[in-house]
Amino acid sequence: MSVAGPISGVPVAIAQMAAPEFGVPPRSVFDISPRIRRTRPEALARETVIYLTHVGAGIPLRLLQGLMWSDRRDMRRAIQRVETARDDAGFDALLARLEARIEEEFGA
Repeated sequence: MSVAGPISGVPVAIAQMAAPEFGVPPRSVFDISPRIRRTRPEALARETVIYLTHVGAGIPLRLLQGLMWSDRRDMRRAIQRVETARDDAGFDALLARLEARIEEEFGA
């Protein structure tokens, strides 16, 4: 299935909102170069973009997998890691701010 149209711009817009919060460039969220490992901020930014795109903007994982170069199982694990990280009050506040911006931007 090819993903085109307005849906494909949602993760990019969310990455532009979220990545700077982790001190990484938005493009690093989509980087699939054969590096050995992502830095922790890059990994957390990517996981957060997956979480916000799926949970915050309501994009189904089956559509998101092609945009994020990842399979649904890996994306579910990313979502679980973000949900667990929400136990930290500071991280939860950050996600709440980003979710509010997504609601404002996309009406999700």
